[in-house]
Amino acid sequence: MNRWLLIIVVAAFAALGLAQTDKSEWRWVKNYPHSKLVIRADNANQTGSVEHVAGGVQIKSETMTLWADQVEWNTKTGEATAQGHIRLKMLDPPAPK
Repeated sequence: MNRWLLIIVVAAFAALGLAQTDKSEWRWVKNYPHSKLVIRADNANQTGSVEHVAGGVQIKSETMTLWADQVEWNTKTGEATAQGHIRLKMLDPPAPK
């Protein structure tokens, strides 16, 4: 459920921006295995349950990749707000196991 909420929120912002370029290195990487998310960015900090990431942000799941200048993600609710140049790429879902 949280993954779909994240996808809906970021999709709404996708029309506002242009693509970020991929980076070969990030200073900050965090894996969320329970939700199969990987978040990469140049800078990050956390206030309570809210992750603030900035600088070439990339959020990747099995079904989408989001690029943005900044993202705030509430780890309790799963809601995210993206700002700046934003691009969303929907991926083919993984094959059933």
